[in-house]
Amino acid sequence: MPNKPEFEVKEGRTTIVVPHQGKRITFVAPNAGPSTYNAVGKEIDNAGILRPTFAETVSLVYSATQNSDNKYAKQVLNILTDRWFWGFNTIRHEPNEGAFISDRNRKDIYVPFGFKTGENSLEEFVKNPFVLALAEGEEGAEKLVKIAKSQKRTPYVWSFEGVGSTANRVSALYSDGFVGLVVDGCNYDCSDGGCAFGVSE
Repeated sequence: MPNKPEFEVKEGRTTIVVPHQGKRITFVAPNAGPSTYNAVGKEIDNAGILRPTFAETVSLVYSATQNSDNKYAKQVLNILTDRWFWGFNTIRHEPNEGAFISDRNRKDIYVPFGFKTGENSLEEFVKNPFVLALAEGEEGAEKLVKIAKSQKRTPYVWSFEGVGSTANRVSALYSDGFVGLVVDGCNYDCSDGGCAFGVSE
């Protein structure tokens, strides 16, 4: 009996394409989560797609603010305000040094302690070294400022001013009505309620 011919089935997948650092990046809907950092990451892995970096998620959220009538953009913005986005960056804080930020594309981007934490003015926020490192440069930081303006939120950087011993944390992004637009660089990966849109290769 002859060998059977290939029978490859690919079902349709909803994608969201947005500009990112001079290129285009494709996210896959629906989102993973809400759940913990590790559970959301595994859900994305099991779907055969990539965990989004903080900077990539910033581009997704920024584009959603510019297309807020779109139903998928509304889903993105609802997560921003009602839950939070996991950014798949690990952040290692070292005593007397600072933060070392890594993701699937970069390793140990160093930000010395001394960057402003807590409430930032828009001018301080866009130049904050910690924000610049997480957002992968000026373009990402400027998008964060525009997100804050669209949400009518004061930017807020949640991170350590210093540590007594090594502290490993993960990143998150959310818009809090009591605090502001929060760039969170010291979130525990066990917090349950975060989401993410995986990235198609």
